[in-house]
Amino acid sequence: MRHDHQGKAKKEHAHLRSVRLPRPLWVYDPEDWEIIRASGGQLICPVEECRFPLDSVQNGNGTRFLRNKGKPEDCVHAFGYGRGGGPMSQEHRWIQNRILGICRSLGYTAVPEHAASRADVWVEAATPLAIEVQRWPTTFVRRTEARRAAGADVLWLLTESATGTKVPPALFEGPAARIRVLAAGSRKPARPWEPGFSGQAFLYVGATVLKLKPERMELESAQSYDAKEFLREVLSGARKWFPTETGFPYSGWALASDVEVLREARSSAARARLVAVASRQAQPAEVETEIDPPAGRERRPSESETVPSATSPEDTQAPTTAAQALGVDRPLEEAEPAPPQPSPTPSAAPSSPLIPQGSIVAAPHHASTPAFREADLLDRFLSWVTKLIHS
Repeated sequence: MRHDHQGKAKKEHAHLRSVRLPRPLWVYDPEDWEIIRASGGQLICPVEECRFPLDSVQNGNGTRFLRNKGKPEDCVHAFGYGRGGGPMSQEHRWIQNRILGICRSLGYTAVPEHAASRADVWVEAATPLAIEVQRWPTTFVRRTEARRAAGADVLWLLTESATGTKVPPALFEGPAARIRVLAAGSRKPARPWEPGFSGQAFLYVGATVLKLKPERMELESAQSYDAKEFLREVLSGARKWFPTETGFPYSGWALASDVEVLREARSSAARARLVAVASRQAQPAEVETEIDPPAGRERRPSESETVPSATSPEDTQAPTTAAQALGVDRPLEEAEPAPPQPSPTPSAAPSSPLIPQGSIVAAPHHASTPAFREADLLDRFLSWVTKLIHS
């Protein structure tokens, strides 16, 4: 239908006089064109109060339109593209028809040039989707809000040839994506709407289509994404437009399930950081103790240390046994200095004293200082423990 930003041009829509259709026929819809060509003079102006008869025309360049049967001024209801939005190019028509066919192949009712919303393709889904193929600068925000006011989500598909200062911002600010036409096999740009093209071409969507990178838990560009799969996900609600999502490289179309995984990962990481901070705060501060005070200054005991009383000799009395000093539950016989022994005669064989289990016999005294006695006792105790282990 003629958009609000377009002037009058050639007619492109018609009704049938004898059959009530749910929508006007469009000359660039392949299915509608078959009906138009077989109508046999049944074409009329789609404006209810007019119903002026029309004829279908297709010139040598492939351009299709409808003209009045009679004087041109008899019907002034033109539906087509004029100034403001730019003429509908062959590229636009080819992409629009391909989008229309994809939506129908997915099982949805798709209407080209929707009369109520003036959308290029209107798709009846759980939430209707207005698809706009755009290659000229336009009032993206105003037209998006108009489609939403009609109860539909919006998808702008900007062609690779779309130029102008408004196009790049619209690509990332609105629910938009790049639509690409690539040759089958080579993935090189193709122009199947031009005469002489041979081979197959497919539609791909890119620029703002995102996919999850699990190993890094972040979203990245999906590059050129199959248009049919993209439309399947968008129409089913699996893939949505996220304009301002934390962790996204930019606004884009992402699977809702991927976004949920990303949000959960960020939430888990945030909880782990909070637990780590709380754990550090819960640990008691270490008390610094002064081990070697500077020369000339007396070391002061800390509050946790017990200061012995100078008036109580029992408080400073050393452990009475070596077992107590070493923390061993089993008592040890304290070493006593051996009494002087007479020198043995050369013929006397040295005796081997029996060592009862659980006791230590003092070795001959070889030093009189307490430090040597204590070290000697410790050596013998360790020797006894070793024998117990290996016995």
